[in-house]
Amino acid sequence: MHLPRSLSLGVLSVVLLASACGEGTTTPGPADLSLSTLASPDSAGVALFGMEARAAPILSDSMVLDLPSSFTITLVERECAAPVNTVTVVSPTNSELTGTMCQEPVGTEWTFTGPYDSGEAIILEFIAAYNNYSPAIILSGSFPSWDAWFEDGYDQDFDDFLLRIVAQPLDTCQLFQDPGALTDPLLLDATVQAFLKELWYRSDPLNQSAAMEYGGYLVDTGGSIEMYEMSGNANPQKCTTGTGGWDIQAASAMGTIVGFFHTHPHTPNTPLPPDGSCLGYTSGFHGEGPSQEDKVNSGKAPFPQYIIDQDNVYRLKDLFNNPIDPPPDSVETFPRNPTCAVG
Repeated sequence: MHLPRSLSLGVLSVVLLASACGEGTTTPGPADLSLSTLASPDSAGVALFGMEARAAPILSDSMVLDLPSSFTITLVERECAAPVNTVTVVSPTNSELTGTMCQEPVGTEWTFTGPYDSGEAIILEFIAAYNNYSPAIILSGSFPSWDAWFEDGYDQDFDDFLLRIVAQPLDTCQLFQDPGALTDPLLLDATVQAFLKELWYRSDPLNQSAAMEYGGYLVDTGGSIEMYEMSGNANPQKCTTGTGGWDIQAASAMGTIVGFFHTHPHTPNTPLPPDGSCLGYTSGFHGEGPSQEDKVNSGKAPFPQYIIDQDNVYRLKDLFNNPIDPPPDSVETFPRNPTCAVG
């Protein structure tokens, strides 16, 4: 017996009942069945020639967000006709896209504004219409764009529909007031600017009572720059972020460390918190720009350090083995765009 592809196993349950009925019993044909009948959960578990009403849910591979992002999912191609094919986003939120993907117009788009944090993963759940063969999700791509082909199990052509998942990083504004004046190619790199913005936002500069310092290493992995977050970010401090040897070893394992950066989210010249949460100090003021401790730490490693505060990005260079009395031009100051990455 061959069934049209457009019919779900709701039809099969009716045919099965018909074969068990005596003469004179009438059963509805396909024209008598509504979409709700075809998609009825009452048909679950009915099997005919090894075919179940709905396949078990399957999950896509993880699509990890490298940066804080929103994302969209777009139906790019569709070749199937099944009345029930359910796709749900189960991470980093939970939201059903549709239960009738094969009926949706090509070009349909779903938007998830978030923003969702870096390290979170987009994962899709698929409940296919058929179980003749194993349903599948074939995922390709990498951040910020992936293609997911779905096979609903009617056959094995793996072209039933294509969803395109595109992440939009938090913002793409130019971080610097005068990018043409930058003398450091790393700071012109959009990925590096995105890392700076990410840790700046996480530092919570608009909430001074909760603001914390965050840091990371910039690592050349052989064609791209990636960030290795400092382990101290898991338990951030108000006025310091460490440059421990273990972090350097782990970052070096990724590739060549080309820089280290951290945030100064506190407003300069404002009083230190009286509870001693700034390195034990109970009086004094937040400074502006690199501290002497920053210069000392930069002198311990043969790569530049970058510091981002509310007004500038600073580059500390030529400090290796000479942090106490650095050359006059060892600290470069690059004014920030005041409308970008405010907090």
